[in-house]
Amino acid sequence: MGKLMHQNLYTLAKALHAQHLDTHGTLQTLLMHSGEGIGVHHGCLLTFDVDDKLRHIYVIGSDDISEVQSRATWEAFLQRGFAGHVFHGQRQVVVRNIASDPRWVVNKDLHAIPQTGSAIGIPFSTDNKVDAVLILAHNDVDYFTSERLAFLEEVTEIAEYAIRNLKQHDTFKERTFDTRYEAIFEHTPVPVVLTDENGIIVDANYQACEFLGFQRIVLRGIPFQDVNVVSAEELAELDPEEEQHFRTETYDIDGNQIPTLIRARYIELDGSQYVEWVMQDMSVQMELEQLRSDLTAMVYHDLRGPLGSIHMAIVKLAELLQGHDNPAVLKIMQLGLRSAQQVSRLVESLLDIQRLEQGATMLDKKPSEVHVLLTDVLQLMQAQAESHGITIDLDIPSVEPVMMDDDMISRVIINLTENAIKYTPDGGHVLLSAERVNKAVMFTIKDDGPGIPPDMRDSIFDKFSRVKYQNAPKGVGLGLAFCRLAVDAHGGNIWVESDGKNGSSFIFTLPVTEDNDLTQVPTAPLNDFAPQANDAEGTDKSSPSESSFATTA
Repeated sequence: MGKLMHQNLYTLAKALHAQHLDTHGTLQTLLMHSGEGIGVHHGCLLTFDVDDKLRHIYVIGSDDISEVQSRATWEAFLQRGFAGHVFHGQRQVVVRNIASDPRWVVNKDLHAIPQTGSAIGIPFSTDNKVDAVLILAHNDVDYFTSERLAFLEEVTEIAEYAIRNLKQHDTFKERTFDTRYEAIFEHTPVPVVLTDENGIIVDANYQACEFLGFQRIVLRGIPFQDVNVVSAEELAELDPEEEQHFRTETYDIDGNQIPTLIRARYIELDGSQYVEWVMQDMSVQMELEQLRSDLTAMVYHDLRGPLGSIHMAIVKLAELLQGHDNPAVLKIMQLGLRSAQQVSRLVESLLDIQRLEQGATMLDKKPSEVHVLLTDVLQLMQAQAESHGITIDLDIPSVEPVMMDDDMISRVIINLTENAIKYTPDGGHVLLSAERVNKAVMFTIKDDGPGIPPDMRDSIFDKFSRVKYQNAPKGVGLGLAFCRLAVDAHGGNIWVESDGKNGSSFIFTLPVTEDNDLTQVPTAPLNDFAPQANDAEGTDKSSPSESSFATTA
């Protein structure tokens, strides 16, 4: 098909859209552009009602059929002529030479149809029913070449889609819903769109029309996906029993992309099921979130410099005071150094949380020895534990190297160990362990603290969420949020096991393969990694998939 014909198809589709589901305007446009697209100036379009009776008659070059011929003449053309042959046969018919083809039976009183040349008849069907017949004729024999037939095949698809929308629109106009719902629907202050179970828009309230920029008559009968990024799969997965919330993108009449929060639910009206889509423009909220994120990142970056200077100053001061007569000086220096390191890790975690939430690729993975990693953490945390009389033990069977960003995973283990020390009573015990389980290495940090209440296991890995009970240590609730994002970025899982009374076990897994190629590891179900807890230890034996993520840092 040539470039000009492609342009003609685009012009036809655009012209049909401009008719806003006006029946007469749509059908006249369809006939006119079909003829103009291939240079034909003779033709007609006949439409039929539900009883297969002639309904509308459109002729190229005339807006009023009474000016051309009587309706009875057209009825005869349908019953005994070429149009009837196409209608009853329900297939395209090409007449190469009108003068010699016996199928060409046309009343000579129909001056709009020539008596010489060639012609084509095309049925337009929806739901296995012929809704209209298009007849085009030209004075030249064999005028309808393969290229022109290809153009008309595209026209047929466009026409059948347009006619289907017209039929649905006519049905919607006749449908009346419960007056109470209709009043609420029309006057609610937020955009609401009503679709059938197939996602075809049945109605839209005033706010939706304002939000989208379309007239109501245009929205009725088109797929909801034409104005909103909702896939057929998402539509099929809607739960008839529950209202569902999700973020998506909406497109207005100018093609602007609008971030939107959707609330969708099934409702029943007049004995039929519909889907109600309530839309909320999230543009302002998204701008505020981005502004807050940018400001937060700026503050975090500005903190890194002074913190680095403080850390360096304490280290230099400790070197200068090495061997001081008063042993308390060294302890004070060690306390200041640990505090500076803790704050630095907090700032780094905040920056990493922001980058990981934004989907940034920031891992520097390489083979890392698990034993070395845990030993380094033990040495780093030993002084803090000893100051509270807490013992830290290691339990590491032979474990092969794991592909990981060792700096990031080291901070995960440090965060979990700091929490364990923080919540373990003086004289208690913390255990760091690692073992191979199926296709993963499972790390466990177990403490003797008061445990995690069952109602908090669904939230402690969220930002700014903390375990709340009397005399609980203070914190901002960011450590475990970082741990979850860092483990997720490695393709692992993290959860907590606790009976809420006798300590907690924070567990995370990192996937491995025989060749330690992380990219080849599928995400295994969480319960593949669930350790078999001992009843005497009082641990919660529910599967990790039933536990949730949340925070004590």
